[in-house]
Amino acid sequence: MVRVGPNELSTNRADCTQPILGTGGLVKGECWYNRVPPGTPTSLVSIRMPAVHKSRRRVWDLAFSATTIRDYWKWHLMRRVGQLVEHLGLITEQEKSGAKAVVDLNNWMSSFTYDIMGDITFGGGFEMMKTGGDTTGMTEALQGFNTQHAILAHIPWAHTYVRLIPFAAAAGKRFAEIALAPLITRITEGTQVKDLFWFLADEESPEPPSRATVKADGIMAIVAGSDTTATTLTAMWYFLLRNPEIMQRLEEEVDSHFTEVTDPWGEDAVQKMSTMMWLNSIICIPEGTQVTSHTYSLQRNPLYFSLPDVFLPQRWHPREFVDFNTDRKFHQHRDDPTSNPGFNHDPTAFHPFSTGPANCAGRAFAILELRAVVCAVVWRFRFLPLPGVRLEEWEESLEDYFIVRRGRLDAAVECRH
Repeated sequence: MVRVGPNELSTNRADCTQPILGTGGLVKGECWYNRVPPGTPTSLVSIRMPAVHKSRRRVWDLAFSATTIRDYWKWHLMRRVGQLVEHLGLITEQEKSGAKAVVDLNNWMSSFTYDIMGDITFGGGFEMMKTGGDTTGMTEALQGFNTQHAILAHIPWAHTYVRLIPFAAAAGKRFAEIALAPLITRITEGTQVKDLFWFLADEESPEPPSRATVKADGIMAIVAGSDTTATTLTAMWYFLLRNPEIMQRLEEEVDSHFTEVTDPWGEDAVQKMSTMMWLNSIICIPEGTQVTSHTYSLQRNPLYFSLPDVFLPQRWHPREFVDFNTDRKFHQHRDDPTSNPGFNHDPTAFHPFSTGPANCAGRAFAILELRAVVCAVVWRFRFLPLPGVRLEEWEESLEDYFIVRRGRLDAAVECRH
C-alpha cells in the first residue's frame, strides 16, 4: 500500500481488489467529483453512489445481454470486420506494383472500433475506415479533453474554474459536438432499430431518463467501447510482431478452424472462437481517503505472474491441452518457462474489465469483437516488422489519461489467403 498523494492510497495487491471494487466495496473517490457543471447529468462511469449506479446500470446490462449481442450487435460486428479485411486487402495490392505495402495498425484498429461503436450506439455515423482515419479531429479532441481531466482529477475543485476558460473547455466541447452528430441524426430519423440509444432512452419505463442523460451515456459508450478495444488490438499486434513464433502458432490455429472467416458466422463459429487456446490465451484507512487498485503494477507483479514483462500467451493455457494440429493431448514443452512448477500464475490478479458491480457492461461484446477481428485478419493477412524500425518505440509512446494515447504502429502487410 503506497501513499501517492496527501489523501490517496494505491495498492497492487490482488487480495485488495474485491474490498475496493467488489460488491459492498468503496465508493468512487474525490477524483470523480465536479466533473460536470452542477445540475448536468453525469455518465454511468462517473456515478459515485452505488445505488444510483445500480439503477442506471440496468439498461446497460439489457443492451449487452447475450441475446442482444446475438440478435443485433453480431451482424454489425461481422459487417465491419469484413470492411476492415477489404480495406487491408486493398493496401496489399500495392505489392503488385513493386511497392512495399505498409499499414499503421494503430490507425486501422482505432478506425474500426470507432465505426463499430458508432453502429451499435447510434446506428452509424463515423465511417473512419472509409476515409482512412479520423478526418474530423474527434480523437485528438478526446485525447486533449481526457488529458486535462486526468490532471484535474487531483484537484477536482479546479474543474469549476477551468470550465470558465474558453480555450481550456474547447477540446471537450469539440469532441462532444462531433460524437453527438450521429445522435442528432438518430433522433431526427426516429428509427426503431434496437441500437444502444434505444436501450438508453428506455422510453417504456414509467420514468425514462432525460435526453441530457442519454447524451452523456452515449458519449461514454463511444469512448469506453472504442479506445479500450483499439488499445488491446494494437498492443496484441505489437507483441505478435515482436514474437513471430507465437504469430505462427496463432495462424496455424486460425487456419485449422476456419476456411473463410468473413462469411456470415453462426453460433458454431462463435463457439469455435471461445475454445481456441492461443486466441484466448490490515490497515485502518480514514473515511474519505481515495483508494485505488493500481492495475498496471498489479498485473505486472511477479508475486502473481512470473516473467510479467515477457509475452507468454501460453501462461493462460491449461497444463495439459489438445494440440490443434494432431488432436492429441500433450504436455507443454520442457523449455517453456510456464511448465516450471514454481511459475506463478494467479488469475485473481487479472481484471481486464475491472470487477464488482461497476465492471465493464460491454465485456461480452468486447470479447467477441476481439476474437472476430483477430480471426479474420490473421486468416487473411500477415503483418511483419519493417526493416530499421524499433518496435519498442510504440510501447514507449503510450500515455494513460483514462484513455490511452498511442503512437503509430507501422508494419508491412501481405496476403496469406
